[in-house]
Amino acid sequence: MSILSAASRILVFSIFCSSCSSKKEVVKADEKPVDDPYSLLVDDEEDAIDYFDENAIRFEDYTYKDDIKSVQLHPLGDPLAYPIIALNPNQRLELHFDDMGNDLPQYYYRLYHCNADWTRSDIIEMQYLDGFFSDILNNYDMSFNTLVPYVHYSVTIPNESMRLKLSGNYLLVVTENDNEENPVLTRRFMVVEPKVAIQSTAKQSPIVAQRPYKQLIDFEIHHASMNIVNPFRDIQTVILQNQRWDRAITDLKPIFLRDKILEYRYDRGNDFWGGNEFRQFNISSTQYISENVAAIYREGDRFVAELNRDFKRSLNRYLTYRDINGRYVNRNTEGFGDRTESDYVDVNFRLDHDEPATNGSFYVFGGLSDWRISPDFRLRYNDQSEAYECTVALKQGFYEYQYVFLKDMSDMIDETVIEGSHFETENDYTILVYYRDISNDYDELIGVSTFSTRDRF
Repeated sequence: MSILSAASRILVFSIFCSSCSSKKEVVKADEKPVDDPYSLLVDDEEDAIDYFDENAIRFEDYTYKDDIKSVQLHPLGDPLAYPIIALNPNQRLELHFDDMGNDLPQYYYRLYHCNADWTRSDIIEMQYLDGFFSDILNNYDMSFNTLVPYVHYSVTIPNESMRLKLSGNYLLVVTENDNEENPVLTRRFMVVEPKVAIQSTAKQSPIVAQRPYKQLIDFEIHHASMNIVNPFRDIQTVILQNQRWDRAITDLKPIFLRDKILEYRYDRGNDFWGGNEFRQFNISSTQYISENVAAIYREGDRFVAELNRDFKRSLNRYLTYRDINGRYVNRNTEGFGDRTESDYVDVNFRLDHDEPATNGSFYVFGGLSDWRISPDFRLRYNDQSEAYECTVALKQGFYEYQYVFLKDMSDMIDETVIEGSHFETENDYTILVYYRDISNDYDELIGVSTFSTRDRF
């Protein structure tokens, strides 16, 4: 539920109609102000990176093959938890994905250690890994009793073949035939070795004009058992909203230093748009209509789910309800195995809209789209139904989503056009603390704190 751009001191979005001869809607947004917290993230060097080679490994969550679906990486047994574990052999992550192709390729996986900014560390594999540096992914099962066939792959990390020695950021890379020039998917995860304690607070923005819309995160780092000589040089911090790296606030510096405590208390630069609670639908059953599903039926060799027509809510008052902050969980109420007996369903989205926008596009967005703008999730305008529509094949389960707008010639998505923003919205925040000793060649992850804003406002 993060919001992506600000306008002046408060983000105001207007929808205008063009001249009578055009009759098409234009969505406009002003330029970002200098005090927009997300402007802190601009990095000319990063912006210059362009992946001309579609097989170049990206140090982010990315799926390289169209046949790979339903990729999930989470702590063992907890599909809704974020991919963060302690440097402890008893804590593990599990990776799951489906291959929809007709072949049965040989997949391998490997791990890269990364710096706090997700560039690759300068250390070599034997410094952060015990065991094999790459291993075959040989745990797979064929789908059972489904209309759409697929092969489900899974692996747990760390394991007997591959053990972690250092804390920090890691990139899990799955390749075909152990060839790093033929990646299949990449996923980020973090390993923490706790050495500090983090205390946090969430409150409304102190800027009057932004108070109805924004959430501000203050925190303290307590390092009683650790001597930090130069926190301005040695400590890096990251604040994530709902585990979204595309809107991370990075490298804030402490405002106050006192006895073994670093205080991070800002009036701006550490604030997020509150957003709105996520929309939801449930396709765990193909026999019965569930939440936000108007109809579900079989059409040839596919199941089809028609969702209820969605409406713009940016001007509505805030309505509270429980959500899981844009994530999803695969589930099948008619079978015995959620991973291999869940079918793929063609889900039809429909967003009510009087006229098409002329300066951008709308997308379905959330964990179901891997938190990315994807052509598969682009909505196209239907003049007859006066709505934006798209159809996406999704594995049975419970899903959450929002509608976002991407302006032409921009890479900044905006949820506020359709969804609006409220300071009361429940969000998860994660604070990460990295430390680099002057004698080390890598960033240690020494503290993690994740909390919800529920009941904090």
